[in-house]
Amino acid sequence: MKEDFMDKTYFEVRGEELLRTLGITKTDFAEQMGIKKQNVKALFATKNIVILRQAAKVMGVPLEQLIAPADVIPEAEINGFVEVNREIYRIRDKEDLYNVIAKIGEVEAEMNPKE
Repeated sequence: MKEDFMDKTYFEVRGEELLRTLGITKTDFAEQMGIKKQNVKALFATKNIVILRQAAKVMGVPLEQLIAPADVIPEAEINGFVEVNREIYRIRDKEDLYNVIAKIGEVEAEMNPKE
């Protein structure tokens, strides 16, 4: 039987996947949320806006991504980390991405100076 996602949020259906994508362990997430690890799955199903806001903050994602209906794919977002010359940069939007690309250009210029 196919599960009906009509009444479920994105967070409820894809919470574990989202944590993995963000590189956050259930243990770390639970600790930052002030709950036990075994209660993380139940937290994914919450409709409490205060808890959802806290979860969004901990995860570094917009609240809208968590509360979107599960059958609606949230708009594509840029979210991740890039390491350049042993420095790690968080990418949250196009501006962050452009800044990292500029940094890569600076690193390449340092590594290959024109004579």
